[in-house]
Amino acid sequence: MSGQKIFIFGGSGFVGRNLIEKLIKGNYQVKVLAGDVLKLDSFLGELENNSIIFYLIHGLGKQTEKAGLLQIEEKAADNLIKAARIKKAKQIIHLTGIYFEGQKLSPHLLARKLTLEKIKNSGIPYTILRTSIIFGRGSISFEIIKAMLFKMPFIPLLRWKGIKVSPIHIDDVISSLAATIENQSLLNKIIDIGGPEIFTYEVFLKKLSQFLELKRTFFNFPFNLFFFSSFFAAKIISFPQREVYFLFQSSKNDCYCGPEEIEKFFGIKPKSIFDRKLFQ
Repeated sequence: MSGQKIFIFGGSGFVGRNLIEKLIKGNYQVKVLAGDVLKLDSFLGELENNSIIFYLIHGLGKQTEKAGLLQIEEKAADNLIKAARIKKAKQIIHLTGIYFEGQKLSPHLLARKLTLEKIKNSGIPYTILRTSIIFGRGSISFEIIKAMLFKMPFIPLLRWKGIKVSPIHIDDVISSLAATIENQSLLNKIIDIGGPEIFTYEVFLKKLSQFLELKRTFFNFPFNLFFFSSFFAAKIISFPQREVYFLFQSSKNDCYCGPEEIEKFFGIKPKSIFDRKLFQ
């Protein structure tokens, strides 16, 4: 509904910035909440009654240096839900990652699962979208892959080379998020949205290097070495190593889905991530 006020937690992040631009163009009133999510008053002081909330926060920021990732994620999610109940929120819209039951999840994905379960069981109407790697300038995953391909002539294929992913274009993620607002048919649903193709990491990196016309030598490396690989990747792309480290740990978990649900629920034929505009 044009003119509806939208409250966004996590508006300064990669997805949040793109979403704000989309919503403003759609004549929504957007308020970005920038307080401390570990304090309930930060939520209560900002939210209005009967609000629609986008919750895009994940515990990868500076505060994880002082406390565990799971504890940060749990506290923030609890505060969100308490405030949403007090303010009688209409809907919580949450974006998270795809994970599969039965796999040993990384701390990053465990934290995401915890938040999903809390929102799902909160009693507040929700719509939750789960994605694989989001491709777009500013995404940590995208910037790592881009830097690796452009700056490393020899690329190690670590033990996670066979893990499956279905990268999705940022435009499709934003369009899907915007389409959930007050969409009664999508309430209390968890929807997996993916790109048009599913790859293993090995195939994905090789296809990208061919697409970008980069002659790269790939070699098998029988270890993961998350700490050392995240250290060098963080230096290359100028992101905090702790954030990169958590994401590297998640690379050992399958994170994919087909395009069926994004087409069914949103009428979107997903864009190819082999898009030169993303790499300019």
